[in-house]
Amino acid sequence: MKRIAITAELKERELLFLLILKIKLESQGHIVKFIETRLLCGLKILKFKPDIIIVNGLRSKSNLYKQILIPKMLFDTKVISIYSEQVGKNNGLVETYNYKEILKSVDAHIAWGPYFAEGLSNLGVAQNLIHTSGSLSLDIPKYLNEDSKVREVLSSRYNLDEKKEWIVIADNIIRRGQQAAKYDVRRSEFNKMVISIAENIENVEIIFRSHPEMMSDDIRSLKMVFSKYPKVKIINGEHIQIWISQVNSMIVWRSTSAIEAWTAGKNVFAFQTSDNEYEYWHEKFIQNYSETNKLIKVIEMSLKGFYELPSEYQNSREEYFLNWFFKNDQKAIERLIEVINNISKVNTSKVFKQDFKYCKVISYYLIELIVYIKKIILGDYSKYSINNKNIINLKNFLNI
Repeated sequence: MKRIAITAELKERELLFLLILKIKLESQGHIVKFIETRLLCGLKILKFKPDIIIVNGLRSKSNLYKQILIPKMLFDTKVISIYSEQVGKNNGLVETYNYKEILKSVDAHIAWGPYFAEGLSNLGVAQNLIHTSGSLSLDIPKYLNEDSKVREVLSSRYNLDEKKEWIVIADNIIRRGQQAAKYDVRRSEFNKMVISIAENIENVEIIFRSHPEMMSDDIRSLKMVFSKYPKVKIINGEHIQIWISQVNSMIVWRSTSAIEAWTAGKNVFAFQTSDNEYEYWHEKFIQNYSETNKLIKVIEMSLKGFYELPSEYQNSREEYFLNWFFKNDQKAIERLIEVINNISKVNTSKVFKQDFKYCKVISYYLIELIVYIKKIILGDYSKYSINNKNIINLKNFLNI
């Protein structure tokens, strides 16, 4: 029996497959605790005293200390990194994790597929510390209730007509980082596309799934824009796999959830905004449309069951999946559990006292406390907190 801490950053992106992992680990006798990455994470880790901690691809010095070095020094904790972001650009995202101190301090690195594993190796990670599992998210359909029960829960929870066809829009246009400068133009164009679909396609429910990192003010603006169109429902709750299981089609801008949709056999289409500043990583895999009228026509074909994916896209998808996702046998969580159960055999990287600047460490915990208080004051606490209601709501979708 081990005490296992699982850190969670964004509930909508990670909590469902992490809950499945938690349930299966607890069935083996382990004590498992969720720890919110953005709410007193370091202090909660100190209180829990984990034997094993599962972290999510860290990229900062403060998280290196709070989630890796301090637990190793105090509790001889083993650290497993699962990297929830591994694909997107054609060359992957592994370079964004190029933080040598973090990489060398992790005891097991979990890659979805061979390309990300190769990228970790190129960054200096030892081959015996890299484990290729497949995507944890792609395991979710295996554990979902039958479709009628899932649809009934979603319809009741979000006031949706379960007899209509559903379309999900996986939005990831956000006012952050490099996107901020072009946000208003992209948002305006994308919103007009959504409105055109609402005006021209009958008997559908349009689930507009806002990105988990979208700012509260921008969500309020979206609600105002779409207030005249009752068939457009702005919903950021639930994991995207739950929605994919129930929809006819998906529309994306650049969201990697497109991969989960096409893997589930759903039709996926991309709307391309006019700036074209970003690389559209999915151009070889998804039909891209810059003209709304053409997008509407192909969605209508999909709703009627007449759409067929051109063969060149299918061939590209198969090659991409093999390189980045390894397998879709829905055994990724089982492979991760095998790593967890054998992690005690790994020689833990040693942490020496000279590696620490204690004033800096104390400042990290103080900053964490200040950020926590700020989130409570600003009303952001519930966005990141994991409570019993969240768990119960998710269990309603599961057959595990």
